[in-house]
Amino acid sequence: MELSERIIQALENEGYTDIQERSVVAGRTIDEPASSHEIIIIFTDGTGQVMYEGETTYFAPGDRITIPADTPYQVTADTTDCHYILGEK
Repeated sequence: MELSERIIQALENEGYTDIQERSVVAGRTIDEPASSHEIIIIFTDGTGQVMYEGETTYFAPGDRITIPADTPYQVTADTTDCHYILGEK
């Protein structure tokens, strides 16, 4: 079983229902709107930053970041594309 499949299975076991695979192109930022649900992001490839509530968190493969409900956020990829699994609870 590949890494993405294992992460998806683990999130399902934790009660996350809306699970998606996403990517950000190197040097780009994606603005994400607030969700009415808690969001978990688990990075599989690349490095960059996640910004929310005025804070910046740097990530690398394997890192896990929880975004509280009703919180908009941004994901920025550094010099390589980044890939991550996103789940909503």
